[in-house]
Amino acid sequence: MRNNRPLPAIENHKQLSPVAAGIVRNLIYSDIFSYPLNVEEIVSRSDVPRVTELTIRQELNELVKKGLVHRLGTYYSTQKQNAWEQRRKVGNQGALKAMKLAKMMSGFISLFPFVRAVMISGSLSKDYMDSKSDLDFFLVTAPKRLWIVKALMVLTKKVIFLNSYRYFCVNYLISTDRLEIEEKNLYTATELATVIPTYGSDVYVEFRKANSWALEYYPNFPERLFAAEKPSKTSGFKSFCEWFLKSAIFDKLDSWLMKKFLARAERKFRSGMAKEHFGVAFKSKKYSSKYHKKNHQAKVMDRYHQAVKDFEYQNSVVL
Repeated sequence: MRNNRPLPAIENHKQLSPVAAGIVRNLIYSDIFSYPLNVEEIVSRSDVPRVTELTIRQELNELVKKGLVHRLGTYYSTQKQNAWEQRRKVGNQGALKAMKLAKMMSGFISLFPFVRAVMISGSLSKDYMDSKSDLDFFLVTAPKRLWIVKALMVLTKKVIFLNSYRYFCVNYLISTDRLEIEEKNLYTATELATVIPTYGSDVYVEFRKANSWALEYYPNFPERLFAAEKPSKTSGFKSFCEWFLKSAIFDKLDSWLMKKFLARAERKFRSGMAKEHFGVAFKSKKYSSKYHKKNHQAKVMDRYHQAVKDFEYQNSVVL
């Protein structure tokens, strides 16, 4: 329930240290997903550059003593939800089992023409998978062919996977000429930091560089290990398809497909959604395509900001 009561006067609030405040903010964000964090994850997600594990442990002990943070086994949360520990363990085991299939699916996606990089995203990239989770993929394509790739992905999902998102959810694509993500917030920084590259290691490196702004949120987050089991190679068939489709007429086809996808999204989801939210949830540009019909980003960020306010009010602290 949303708490709309006014906060106590700011001068009466306790000022936490920058490290402690950062720990609490990251735990609040993770709590939205009912996912407590361990010490190593808290270190990597700290917004204080070069913070040490020893410092994090010391701050965590103090936060636990004050009742601001709770231990859930080897994990930490701002919520005393003991069931979350077991939920996370089960989800982590599910992720281990799903990763092999996700790598196979990534290899399959990499065979499509104009696909330059494949990255695992969504819950699996955070080492969690349950019965309701999908296999989510983030793609980087060649310029002026993004919407052709998008159409191929949709066709594949409908024909091979019977329109199921369970094992084939490709809902975000960008092209190599515009690798920088336009929405810059905690949600997108988290998604950028946690994607697991499986194809196109060179593109992944450039993608990280183009989105260095995310370091403001996660200056300590390590570059993800490349999950491909074999070096990325371009097949002869893929090269032939790209040669065949390089004509300028396919530039026009790409633009036409973009307009068709946008028109379809507007028919199905525009009603009842604010213009600015629709533009983010169904981004449709020559260099970017996003299809999030539940507008997940806006909902998560709204919940996060409200949770921070509630925590400050309930504990008379400043975050």
